[in-house]
Amino acid sequence: MVSMAILAVTPSSKWGTPLVKVKKSIFSIPFPKWTTTPKWLPSSPLFSMEISVVYNRNMFIKLLLESLFAFLVIDLVWISQVASPWMKKAVPHLLSASPNLLAALAFYLLYLSIFLILILIPALTHKSGYSTLAFQSFIFGLAAYATYDLTNLAVMKGYPLSMALADMLWGGLVTMLTALIIYKLNI
Repeated sequence: MVSMAILAVTPSSKWGTPLVKVKKSIFSIPFPKWTTTPKWLPSSPLFSMEISVVYNRNMFIKLLLESLFAFLVIDLVWISQVASPWMKKAVPHLLSASPNLLAALAFYLLYLSIFLILILIPALTHKSGYSTLAFQSFIFGLAAYATYDLTNLAVMKGYPLSMALADMLWGGLVTMLTALIIYKLNI
């Protein structure tokens, strides 16, 4: 049995009835080796899905710690050299005297956990290659950071568009760099 399992969902090249391949039981629930695709998955020949249980808890924690280290090193350079000086000049009234480190840690852990589940673990499992991983991780980071930046533009008076665009691009870049580093370390 697997104490924690992560599902990697990737398009399958098989035609006909999609199948779900389960290698081990999930959360102490035994599954048959092959079963039909759950109703919540799309089931068309062009978009069939293959689900495989990948990575155990220890591997997930290892990848999370590696990702956290790489992401923090890269992000701290951006924050200290670009974002912080820019924000002090452009929107000083929005900055706290000291950052909330618990909230920052919660963001990094949640963001990177979701990033591992949706992007990096499927890439490692299926050996998707650097270009596919670079594209997918950039889009993931861009979209995640856009959530923050576009919300700021919508609700904050005077939040600079240039800052929002730069931060969104940074989100894509830092996520992509982290993905490529961790992929290289683990293939």
